[in-house]
Amino acid sequence: MNLKSLLFWCSASALLLGSLAAQAGLVTGTFSGVILASEDSDYRDDSVDVWNGDITGQAFTGKVWWSTDLPASGFGTAERGTYGTDSNGWLGLEYTIDGKTFKVSNNDYPGMTESNTPPDFAVGESVVIDNPSDATTVDEFIHMADASYYERANGDYMRKSSNLGLVNLQVGLQGVGLEQNFSYIAPTDENYSYAYLFLDGRAKGKSIDAMAYMQINEFNLSTTTSSVPEPSSLILMGIGLLGLGLRRRLQNR
Repeated sequence: MNLKSLLFWCSASALLLGSLAAQAGLVTGTFSGVILASEDSDYRDDSVDVWNGDITGQAFTGKVWWSTDLPASGFGTAERGTYGTDSNGWLGLEYTIDGKTFKVSNNDYPGMTESNTPPDFAVGESVVIDNPSDATTVDEFIHMADASYYERANGDYMRKSSNLGLVNLQVGLQGVGLEQNFSYIAPTDENYSYAYLFLDGRAKGKSIDAMAYMQINEFNLSTTTSSVPEPSSLILMGIGLLGLGLRRRLQNR
């Protein structure tokens, strides 16, 4: 094989490999329901009211998203997938309650910085998927958790956490993988699907201490997949283009 042929085949191979891309998936969902119970920090003199009075019985809406690129952190059984990280950025939970939007992973106060080691508080995000072989059984569920902690050097802090569970789904989950697509309407009786939102902090001389316990009545989840070139693929593509350029120069001599 002469130099020209070698350059041609190296270039072609590199371009082919460089065109390959990683499949990055994003799962997004929306949900809605009703507030079953709530607490506020109005019992403290230095507190800020989060809710406008008693919000029990009010409707709420929410959003969730997670990336499918995270590998499994562990498996409980062959029919359960557990995925998670000890930091923010992989999963997000968002609630609109009483006219206010709460994004659990976001920093609401400029000047605070994220901490992964707050006192007596576990920061992290996780998804647990349980998919029995018989989807008609009552054991099929998905559980999601999101928590964040931000602080300032002066002692101000804000910690938010949320748990969400879809119980008795009976929708036929797509295995125990992170890619899931379904629509769920809870039964009118024995609806155990739930969500919690906890807020605790201190900023600008005021304390925050609030909680909402919610019942989920509807939930929709879908997966979108897009091609994202991996760094190694981009390098290979560059090598391929360089090889084709050298081959053209040789041909022009």
